Amino acid sequence: MEVTKKEKKAQKKAFKKALRRARRPWKFLTLLAGPLAVILIIATVVVSMFDNTMALFLGGTFWELENADSEAVYYEGDYKTEEERTKAGAELVKQVEAEGASLLMNENKALPLAAKAKVSLFSTSSVNIVYGGTGSGNVDSSKSDNLKVALEKEGFSVNKTLWDFYSEGGAAAEYTRGNAGAVVQDSATASGYGSAEIVEAPWSLYSDKVLKSVEEYGDAAIIVLSRIGGEGADSYFDHELKDGKNYLALNQNEKDMMAGIKKLKDDGKIKKIVVLINTSNALQVDFLKNNEYGVDATLWIGGVGQTGLNAVAEILSGKVNPSGSLPDTYCYDNYSSPVMQNFTPVIYKGDTSKIPGHADTYMIYQEGIYVGYKYYETRYEDYVMGKGNAGEYKYGDDVAFPFGYGLSYTNFEYSNMSLTYDKDTTTYTINVTVTNKGDVAGKETVQIYVSSPYTQYDIDNKVEKASVSLVGFDKTDILEPGASETLKIEVD
Repeated sequence: MEVTKKEKKAQKKAFKKALRRARRPWKFLTLLAGPLAVILIIATVVVSMFDNTMALFLGGTFWELENADSEAVYYEGDYKTEEERTKAGAELVKQVEAEGASLLMNENKALPLAAKAKVSLFSTSSVNIVYGGTGSGNVDSSKSDNLKVALEKEGFSVNKTLWDFYSEGGAAAEYTRGNAGAVVQDSATASGYGSAEIVEAPWSLYSDKVLKSVEEYGDAAIIVLSRIGGEGADSYFDHELKDGKNYLALNQNEKDMMAGIKKLKDDGKIKKIVVLINTSNALQVDFLKNNEYGVDATLWIGGVGQTGLNAVAEILSGKVNPSGSLPDTYCYDNYSSPVMQNFTPVIYKGDTSKIPGHADTYMIYQEGIYVGYKYYETRYEDYVMGKGNAGEYKYGDDVAFPFGYGLSYTNFEYSNMSLTYDKDTTTYTINVTVTNKGDVAGKETVQIYVSSPYTQYDIDNKVEKASVSLVGFDKTDILEPGASETLKIEVD
């Protein structure tokens, strides 16, 4: 039967319609394939770079041992189960904090706090503790106790009204520091490199209701001063102090908060003020020089790790007696260090055609070994001995708490110190007896320093030699009141 032109046209139209319908999903898949391929390529690169990290969270491994020897012991773990290993790790972190935290101030025995004391936690950092560093130094704190929980486990009562003021939904919540563990790339700063910023709530935000709540929890005001730092988050400062920014000093909001708390103390609303320095970078502590804010006790706690806050709470309660020694020199003015003269990255000038865009700055290391205590102690000795170009120098105007400093809730006495030298092993052996002369148990860290003469040879050959150098240390076991222990420390 002959097909009419009209029917042919209709058939052709129907065919094209069917063809379009059939092609539609393939067309969609084609459009999707491009972005999907890009995503898969990126995912493949990321998985190949961070396979073990992903395995840590997902379970299992992303690698397989080839030509394995069934009878060989490739690695024999210390723990039978993952749960046992994790528990041991948590205890180790807590021990490191308990023995590493350094008590810097303790006026009139402000610490430890009384049992079941009612306390108020101040600063936005109190609800957002720095657990570790940035980038590769980040710490997973998702299962960690916050400061409120840690203190409550030790029997303290914590001001919930003030805590909620800083927490999500509170008036000061927007001032809480963001993810401290992220790698920051911030080109908006004056110097154009990644940096950290201080985020503290203005004192004007504290309502009458919030301040009134402090009266009920006035046994102690615990102020947390936190600073982050590390990969991608440098410690910002203005080299010439034109804008007054110095990340390692208190900013105006922090000063206003400290002044406000001091007034609460002066008005009898608070009995004592305790400052927790929660940073691995040495904070400038000029606010303690004349103690204008009425601080009673200061405890350096560093970055606390996953379980360190529980040790901090035990130090505050007196269950743990602090025995840590500062790993840095804490100054009234960080700019007193010569290192600060060259801290700003210098931009290459002249022909930069062969310099990659991401490497357009460089740092000058001019200070040599004279960093931290090796600078301050050496300059002081040169001043006292009238050597070099030390000029006029008052050690106590710069150094607040020297390297190796740390107080205790008890007192220790050293005696019977002896030193012997073994020429065959070129080793010195120091013996010293440590006695607890106080009324509570505690540990004591004994530090050995060497001071060698700066000879004409050193001068002629431009040898850098610090006036003193730490060469050995050891710590006693827990000593009960009246108990003694003799430590034996060997030094090359």
